[in-house]
Amino acid sequence: MKIELDVHTHTIASGHAFSTLQEMAQAAAGKGLKVLGITEHSPGIPGTCHPIYFRNLHVVPRRMYGLELLLGAEINILDGQGNLDLDEDYMKMLDIRIAGIHSLCYKHGTIDENTHGMVQAIRNPFIHIISHPGDGTAALHFEPMVVAAKEHHTLLEINNSSLKPPVTSPMPVRTISPFSVCARNMKCRSSWEVTRIFRLI
Repeated sequence: MKIELDVHTHTIASGHAFSTLQEMAQAAAGKGLKVLGITEHSPGIPGTCHPIYFRNLHVVPRRMYGLELLLGAEINILDGQGNLDLDEDYMKMLDIRIAGIHSLCYKHGTIDENTHGMVQAIRNPFIHIISHPGDGTAALHFEPMVVAAKEHHTLLEINNSSLKPPVTSPMPVRTISPFSVCARNMKCRSSWEVTRIFRLI
C-alpha cells in the first residue's frame, strides 16, 4: 500500500514531539508523501503552543521540499457538550482541524454524555477529523458516532491505538471497538473491510 499523505502529526511546538516543522516536511518528502498535515495541540494540553502560534501560520509556505503542507490544530474536546478549547476566530485561520479527547483536559461524564460530546464535535462545521476515538480515553457508544460522521462527512481516525483495550481510566470504559460495531451492523467480513468503510465516510 502506498501512503500519500499523513495529516495528524506534531512538531516540537506541541511540547511532546522531537522535530521542527521543516524537519518534518523534509522527512515526509523523503518518504514520498505528497501531503503533510501538521496539527499542533491546542492550548488545553500542558506545554503546547499559545493560540498566537495559530494566528501566525499564514507566514509559513504551503509547499516545502516538493510536498503540500496543511497547517492546523488538534483541538481538545473538553466535555460532554462538545465544547472545544480553540476559538472559532483561530479555527478559521487553519487549513485542517482535528478534534479529540485527551485525558489531560477532558471532563469525564457518563458513556452517554461522552458520546453526546463527541457527536457534537463531529457535527461542528469546522471539524474535519476526529482523532483516535477508539483509544479508550473515554467510554463511548461508537454506533451514533459513525452515523453522525457519515452524515456530516467527518473522518474518524483509526490508528495503532484503536484496537488496544484501555489500561487506566477515571471510569470503566467500554472496550468494544468501532471495528466490531461496524462489523456487526454493516455485516463486514474483516477488519480490512471496516477500515475501507471508515475511509469512505
